[in-house]
Amino acid sequence: MKEEQNMKHTMRILTFLMLAIVVGTGQTWGRLRGLGHIVCNEANVTGGTLTFYTDAACTDTKAITMTDGKSSNLSSDDLTAVMDGDNVIGYTVYIKAVPNYDYTLGAADNNGAVTFITAEKTTNIFQAPRRTQSDPTINVGHDIAVKATDKRYVYSFVMPANGANVTVHVNFPEKPKNTAAVSYIDAGGTTKTLAANTAYIIDGTESKMGTSNTDTWYVCTGDVAYTSSITLGGDVNLILADGCQMSATTISGSASQLTIYAQTGGQTGQMVATAYECGVAFGQRFVVYNAATGTAASAIVSGSNSDANATFTLDGIAGKTLRPLDGNYVIANPDVFTFSGSTSLTSPFDITTGEGENETTTHYYICKKDDPVTLSYAGSDFVMLSGLPEGTTLAAVEGQPMQRSFTMPATDVVLTATAMALTATPVAYDGTARTPEIKQGDDVFAPANYTIAYMLGDEAVTAADVKNAGTYTCTLTGLGQYVGTTTVPFAITKRTTSLAVEIVDPVTTIDGHPVLIAGDDAHVKVTLVPVKGENETTELPAMNGIVTISVDNGTNNPKSYTVAIVNGVGHFVVTNLFDNTYSVTASFLENDNYVGSTSDPNYSIAVSEVKTALRISFDETDVTSKTKVVTVGEPVTVYVDLYTVPSDWDGDFAKASLFNSDAVVTVKCNPTWQTGNVGNYTLGLVNGHGSITFRHLPADECDYYINAVYAGNDIFTDYQTKLNNQTLILTVNKTATTIGVEVTSPVIAK
Repeated sequence: MKEEQNMKHTMRILTFLMLAIVVGTGQTWGRLRGLGHIVCNEANVTGGTLTFYTDAACTDTKAITMTDGKSSNLSSDDLTAVMDGDNVIGYTVYIKAVPNYDYTLGAADNNGAVTFITAEKTTNIFQAPRRTQSDPTINVGHDIAVKATDKRYVYSFVMPANGANVTVHVNFPEKPKNTAAVSYIDAGGTTKTLAANTAYIIDGTESKMGTSNTDTWYVCTGDVAYTSSITLGGDVNLILADGCQMSATTISGSASQLTIYAQTGGQTGQMVATAYECGVAFGQRFVVYNAATGTAASAIVSGSNSDANATFTLDGIAGKTLRPLDGNYVIANPDVFTFSGSTSLTSPFDITTGEGENETTTHYYICKKDDPVTLSYAGSDFVMLSGLPEGTTLAAVEGQPMQRSFTMPATDVVLTATAMALTATPVAYDGTARTPEIKQGDDVFAPANYTIAYMLGDEAVTAADVKNAGTYTCTLTGLGQYVGTTTVPFAITKRTTSLAVEIVDPVTTIDGHPVLIAGDDAHVKVTLVPVKGENETTELPAMNGIVTISVDNGTNNPKSYTVAIVNGVGHFVVTNLFDNTYSVTASFLENDNYVGSTSDPNYSIAVSEVKTALRISFDETDVTSKTKVVTVGEPVTVYVDLYTVPSDWDGDFAKASLFNSDAVVTVKCNPTWQTGNVGNYTLGLVNGHGSITFRHLPADECDYYINAVYAGNDIFTDYQTKLNNQTLILTVNKTATTIGVEVTSPVIAK
């Protein structure tokens, strides 16, 4: 019984442990599933855009992607952890909120929270494994605060670490609009009314006005000064209320149009700006003032860097009628440009129109819709004309390069002119006809905008002649909306060259320098090539010319050679080289199209003497015999062989070669006690081999030493057998004698 109870107790413990393992496993598995999703529950965020990032600078390339209002899977590896002690409770996500119309968003409260963005945890995605019933949705009942960072329009919230989804709510505050209708005068001179809540009231905080591809209305109801520039995000219509002034440093937006309207009162509305980098049009009834001179100017010029601090004043209509209300007019007043060296208030344009129209002022030309209008340009500059409504184009008048024509549209036309500063990018000579690349700043100026003619000095040349090095004068004549002429220099520079010398035969080298044996001829190859630029890929023409070669052995008396280069290569042979080191330098003098060059001045040829060795012996077949004993009168023959040996020769004659020519050596045969050249004999060698025979050498009290000496020359080194322990030792003995006595008959003494 006790054993049975123990068994039940053990089973309970095991069951408890298994449940613990299952629960533990479920929790661990749930955590490994990662973070939940960010959900933006507004189908379309109105008033601006939201973008989610993993870093506060909003520059991380791992920005969180939203699809159909829901984020892609988030990874905690990309986010910054929020800790509670040692526990990770969440991860920081950053929101960049950008309103459609630039204005200051609401400030954060004392806790750093903002009111127009909120974040709320909505569901928990944990699931325990091996459960049979479906999991209910687990609602999480508290909001997550959205905090303001130290960067404008960047906020943050905490993504829970437990896998819960987060829903982000946004309600951009609306920029104030006109609460009452606003009147203005349109371009046709008609007083119109802009309904309430259709125009934004500017307050000086805007850095951007308008939205791309949209006409947006603004109204200036008092004096507003901007301390920085304003960027136009689309076409902007601005009503300047009577008596107010708007000022800014720069108004920019290359693809945008700013249209300024006056009100009906008799007071003055003003627009003051340093520069306009956008298209500017005006509504009806205005006068333009140049703030620099205080005098009336004719109109503005679109583009950057117009008159410094130009003031544009919109007057009321009191007693003024500038043109018929049912007509259209053209203004052409590029008076801010310099023509013929001085600033002119007289237009360099003459405008002719259709039947019977007359100009009402110096610079207003009255015409009607569909009238043909011809513009004649009398200036001396190269300018771009603009200002025609979209779809209306300027056309060159045939045979009259300084005239343009167009058909008058139904709207007024303000023709403006922008001076063009053009340059021609220089190129290096490559043997082919070159067309200059004309640039305006960093942008290529399209060839369709001009015709071009060339001069080289005082001579007119064709395009096919623009190929040799030199500076060409290019005269550009405008086409289409470009009128006038300008000249730009186009330089074809001399091509840089590279010159190299190389010893191609023999090819033995030490440390990269060729090594020759005295008496060899040096075959020198000279290579002359044009050098390509960094971005050039086409093949350049092979070079021909004359190169001067200097071969110097250090005696201050170098030898000079001239070598003809054909298709980039030339050859010559240097002879009579003896033991010395010669520097070889090639020089190419510049010509009409190529810059001169010099080869590596450190290129040299080392010429060394041929090393020789002598071998002497008493036996022609047994060359190891170095001693010999003879008697007086017995002939003694000595055999002499002359060899050429390697520079690192170790004394082994098997590695030597018999001299392949005739030579003369001296054979010395002297008693060991004798000094001087008493026993010197001259021996001629044929193909390195010869012998000499000594006869009647007297017997001496000591042995004879026999040596051979080769004196060498400019090509071959000298050699002495005595200095190389090859002395032969000869012993000459006296002839032995005997005395014989023979008694043929006895002698008897008496």
